[in-house]
Amino acid sequence: MHDSLIVVAAILGIVCIFSIALSHPRLVLYLILALCPTQFVFIPLSTFFISPADVLVLAAAGAFIVRLAAGSRSSLVAIWKHRYLFMMVGVYLLGFVILDVFSRTLLRVLIGISPSILAYEVLRTRSHVRRAAVALVCAGFLDAAYGLLFYFMGSPLYPGRFSGMSGVNFSATAILTAAAIMFARRGLARNWTSLTRPGILATIGVATLSQGGVFAFLVSWVVVLRRAVSRRNTMRMVLAIVILGILVLSSATVRDRFASRNRRTTEIDGVARNSADVRLMILGVAWRAFSASPVWGIGYGQFQSFSNTNPDILTSTGGEGYGTHNTYIEILVEGGLLAFLCFTLHFAQYVPGLRRVLSELTSSKNPVAASGLVGVPLVLVAATLSNALLVYHFWAVCGLGLACLRVEHEAEQPVHAAHVSLLKAVSVTS
Repeated sequence: MHDSLIVVAAILGIVCIFSIALSHPRLVLYLILALCPTQFVFIPLSTFFISPADVLVLAAAGAFIVRLAAGSRSSLVAIWKHRYLFMMVGVYLLGFVILDVFSRTLLRVLIGISPSILAYEVLRTRSHVRRAAVALVCAGFLDAAYGLLFYFMGSPLYPGRFSGMSGVNFSATAILTAAAIMFARRGLARNWTSLTRPGILATIGVATLSQGGVFAFLVSWVVVLRRAVSRRNTMRMVLAIVILGILVLSSATVRDRFASRNRRTTEIDGVARNSADVRLMILGVAWRAFSASPVWGIGYGQFQSFSNTNPDILTSTGGEGYGTHNTYIEILVEGGLLAFLCFTLHFAQYVPGLRRVLSELTSSKNPVAASGLVGVPLVLVAATLSNALLVYHFWAVCGLGLACLRVEHEAEQPVHAAHVSLLKAVSVTS
């Protein structure tokens, strides 16, 4: 009876949102961006799990297919812009035939990239980009608020480290992305209080003790954020970090928690390991898997079971095995060189526009472009320490960045045309 009610509720929700997505696709996209952390709220549905974010994405994807079937040019362009990702899925499917393996989870790859496709389809102006960036800020606050609620109730989700709705590492990415976007939006603010809220959010993100998340934030600072923040605000941020660091590290409890981050703990096989030891074991197994089948990989979704070929992993996980904990290695090992090439070609599309916009950002200090792009290097770096292929937030940020590059390119065209016309007029009068 309970399962039936969940099925009915999910179907009604999808139908309702589908009807809205047909007429207001951009509104539904904003909801997806703001609520993408709810992907980790798992509701059992027969042999599957569904989440609030799944309902939104499935409904929006259905409406997109209708627009595509009707011949919408923007939908066709969005599909073409993501052609390499569809080719990657095609390589996985061909691998199923060649390797005689199968995983129904591959369907979730297509669902996972949907936010990126939708973002490229409907985000067409700077105003759209700005609102989408605000929606991702809401996602960060939602994730943080969820974790804080449990913390103040006296039952933190991850004792010793802050965790939100998405878990420690994904929460760090979502929260720090939101903080980076807020810093980009307020980089030129004259009042230092404007930096308070993004500063608090960044502090919560650091409280996850996710080393990958912090490193990813630093990369986003070097690549994008430093170009959009005034020198005065940069000095304010550095001063705040120094003061906060001194205050935090003056606590013996906090120092011990930071120190324990890489401390080895005894696992079920009686061996003490830390996350670095585990990742080294995984890398060794991943290399063996890649060497066995470099072109086609070992098949989508097969690495976790393959990892049990390492006796230490078999005994330390009780036979459950490990994922790759790295999106790029996951694609390379499970899909082989062909799938990895397709994935790389998709993100190679960002490079020309990114170079152009970043070179102009230093002088223009365009907060819209900065807020639309600042999350891209952050999530790409974070993906080296997590499996983000199915994560809506990862693709939402990447889709926003891709749409932002197009918007900025189109905004430059009238300026360029006006400049050419002016030069012609001057030459004629001369």
